[in-house]
Amino acid sequence: MLYYHRVGTLQAEDVLAFKDESNPSWVYSAEVTPVDGKYVIVTIAKDTSWVKDEIYLYDLTGKRITRLAPDLEPSPNTTSKYHLPMARVYRSTTVKGLDLDQFEASQVWYESADGTKVPMFVVKQKSTLFDGTAPAVQYGYGGFSISVPPFFSASVLTFLQMCGAILAVPSIRGGGEFGEDWHQAAIRAKKVNSFNDFIAATQFLVENKYAAPGKVTLHGGSNGGSCILAVPQNWS
Repeated sequence: MLYYHRVGTLQAEDVLAFKDESNPSWVYSAEVTPVDGKYVIVTIAKDTSWVKDEIYLYDLTGKRITRLAPDLEPSPNTTSKYHLPMARVYRSTTVKGLDLDQFEASQVWYESADGTKVPMFVVKQKSTLFDGTAPAVQYGYGGFSISVPPFFSASVLTFLQMCGAILAVPSIRGGGEFGEDWHQAAIRAKKVNSFNDFIAATQFLVENKYAAPGKVTLHGGSNGGSCILAVPQNWS
């Protein structure tokens, strides 16, 4: 079930916005479109397995208007785009003291313990040297077929700028970056592949002088947090 709650009112006054009597165990989440606040995006998940995505547009009364991209046939190893009519840039954000032209992002490939090639995004200031002295923050997830694409964060860039650090985001197995095979390669008895990919990423950063030995901070939450905990037990 999905309820609408107005801050400052009692929970008993919440309005039921959506309910599916035939699927009481399904999980719902909602977010408001950040640019105009005109739409609520409701995501419905049956479970953590991959299923076919269907996207619908509703009005504020809950009436379905139309289904978007009805002919699209997605698959676990396919990424598709849907262009909404009259799409344009509504707003750009400028952070005082943060010159985006002074940063650069690249993708590198490294070899994991079993020989698998794994990609990794690296973000840094252009002035940060590859001399093996920079600190680094390495983020990972690697689970539930969830991809970690490139992202923008003013706070992360501020940290990189102030500390002369780098951000490294390896696309470790268990995620969905290369489809279901990439996911299946690090589940259950093969979960160690996620940990080995993460370890190999750190080794690559140090050996290639992206980061200093002993100055790579590992970061992850939820499934990524379990990866961080397991890495010391699997490091050799």
